[in-house]
Amino acid sequence: MLREAQVKFGSRNFVFTKKDGEFEPISYADFISKTNALAGEMISRGYADKNIIIIGKNSVEYMMVDLAITAYVGACVNINPAVDSDSLVKIIEKSTPVAIFYDEDLASEFTELSARFLDVKMQTIQEVVASVAQNKSNDNLPDKNPDVCSKIIFTSGTTSEPKGVMLSLRNMFAGWEP
Repeated sequence: MLREAQVKFGSRNFVFTKKDGEFEPISYADFISKTNALAGEMISRGYADKNIIIIGKNSVEYMMVDLAITAYVGACVNINPAVDSDSLVKIIEKSTPVAIFYDEDLASEFTELSARFLDVKMQTIQEVVASVAQNKSNDNLPDKNPDVCSKIIFTSGTTSEPKGVMLSLRNMFAGWEP
């Protein structure tokens, strides 16, 4: 689907990001190339087939990291940034992530968590996106098995501890028709 969108829509505007008070367009081709580069970088770091947490506000960078993990790398564990600290710790313990990418606005909380979870690589979403050069695209990523877990969604835990729901690409796109 991503490859088809890149070919079909190429230089057309896909999303906009706000920089210095102005909205700047990002084309399909640029968005997908950057997403592919992120996926390639994560795979080279050894994150393939592993759980990775992402937590932050809605942004183009969040979308790129989420898509890279979900479509190519492993299982993306999306966490609402408003989650309380106790629930966040339980989610980290249950999902056993290899990495956590968090919004830079949450840096102080993750400084404390990094001391508790020494084996988990923690980095801001903004840093991980900036670390991949625009020209480092990886358009030859292998297709992911559509039946492996690609997304883990945690419940709010209102009646007990948060519980994870595991979804494959086939689950997520079951009702989609090309």
